[in-house]
Amino acid sequence: MPIISNSEKGEAIYLTRVDQHTTAHDAARELWASVFEASKKHGGEVVLKEPKDGEWGFTVLWEGGPKQWADAYVVSDGASTFGFVSEAQDGNMVRFTDLS
Repeated sequence: MPIISNSEKGEAIYLTRVDQHTTAHDAARELWASVFEASKKHGGEVVLKEPKDGEWGFTVLWEGGPKQWADAYVVSDGASTFGFVSEAQDGNMVRFTDLS
């Protein structure tokens, strides 16, 4: 289970693995649900962004969440698999992109 830290309070935040999914869309929805639950305790606003014309990837944004949470998440086990990859953007956003 990926663990990120809320450095301001010294607490560990457990987020769900998404490597059981085969598409970026399913992975993003799973992470969004996990981050949404975490935001109830740790604050912030969580948004799932689906790609519009010309854009790519599904994005989970946690505004007001722990600093650099996205960087910590994407390097953990369970953040990517053979069907998609995850990458951090601006420290507060994870983008999932299908490989096929």
